[in-house]
Amino acid sequence: MALKALILGGARSGFAASKLACSRGYDVILMDEAIIEQPSFTHPNLTILDGGFREDILNHDFDVIIKNPGIPYTHPFVVACEKKQPIYNEIEFACFFVPQYTLCAITGTNGKTTTTEVLGHIFKTCTPFGISAGNNGVPLSQVVLDHPYDPMMVSCEIAAFQLLDTHTFKPKVATILNLTPDHLDVFPSTVEYYQAKWRIVSNLDETDTFILNIDDENIMNSKPKDFKCKVLTISLTQDADIMVMGHKIIMNGRVIFSKDEVPLEGSHNLFNVMVAAAMAIVVGVEPMKLSKAISSFKGVPHRIEYVNTIHGVKVYNDSKATNVEATIVALKAFDHPIHCIMGGYDKHLPFDLLKDYESKIASLVVYGETKHQLKALFPQAIVVNTMAEALHESLKIAKPKEVIVLSPACASYDQFKNFEDRGDQFKALVNNLATSR
Repeated sequence: MALKALILGGARSGFAASKLACSRGYDVILMDEAIIEQPSFTHPNLTILDGGFREDILNHDFDVIIKNPGIPYTHPFVVACEKKQPIYNEIEFACFFVPQYTLCAITGTNGKTTTTEVLGHIFKTCTPFGISAGNNGVPLSQVVLDHPYDPMMVSCEIAAFQLLDTHTFKPKVATILNLTPDHLDVFPSTVEYYQAKWRIVSNLDETDTFILNIDDENIMNSKPKDFKCKVLTISLTQDADIMVMGHKIIMNGRVIFSKDEVPLEGSHNLFNVMVAAAMAIVVGVEPMKLSKAISSFKGVPHRIEYVNTIHGVKVYNDSKATNVEATIVALKAFDHPIHCIMGGYDKHLPFDLLKDYESKIASLVVYGETKHQLKALFPQAIVVNTMAEALHESLKIAKPKEVIVLSPACASYDQFKNFEDRGDQFKALVNNLATSR
């Protein structure tokens, strides 16, 4: 008799999990609140029930229930499912089928995607079976479908929403890059958000390693009293297992690369690369191969990404800055004050910390749901309705050799599908203006 799987939510990870489950002989029911007009995958064993979640489906028995991270755990149907049995995420489900994979898991409030992509690039450059996957865009289920037998070295981004649905998840190396309040539109409190992040160490043992950022006060204040795994400390400013010494990066007393080999701007990116390099070494990458891999990394879209120059003004896309801390990182990344565009969907996060960096803001144009909150904090801000209007206003103010940065400090859902859509539309606006002037 076939195993049965219930998958909640379509999108990329839901369909990838459905495809993997069908390939392994499961009868699959995929449910979504939205109408799925063009499913990305069909199979005789796949039944799609769209247009809403039906609680009568829980009268059936399932061997596994898998939830898309976009569906909040507070959703009434999810609550009903959890009363019946544990809910898994797509990443953990994929792990069931590939014990030969070496998995490095990266979470944190900011920097996850850049660090994941740097480590993935190191794996691709230095090993025959390297890849990056997870919350950054490529579902791990798809990797398992493409490489069912290969000993893959996987750099995996995992978000707090996904960690809530983990039970046996056990990466070889894990880290929390940083912790600042976020997603308070979903989590009841900052404490519960941090607790979700710390689930990444729940199943680690003495054969595994956790990389601990001792510079981050919130990490140090919320960490477990005892770790069951090995711990390597990392710091930009203090003595640690992985640390900065002059222009060199040292790990356990050995130089692993130099600062000038890092092609990304900002101390935050130096830290991200340090974490990626350390994780790679822990799982067996030879340190002597790191320099070539690091120096050839091209960066990640939507993270302080240079777009174009208009009348001598350089314009950057930092659409991935979906919270205040990420925007502060962008403000710190430039030597001179910048012309900033902020605003978007309201995640109920305080903006007060931005006031400490007011000297880094040459001008501010705000738009979206949060425009009035930002205007209250920065009375000199110019208020507009759309991102396109914001760009035009910034271009009126900025002078040649100055910089404009879209760094919203907010999520994108008020006017866009996601931060990628926001960033892509911004880049299109900039490039159209650059070619028409």
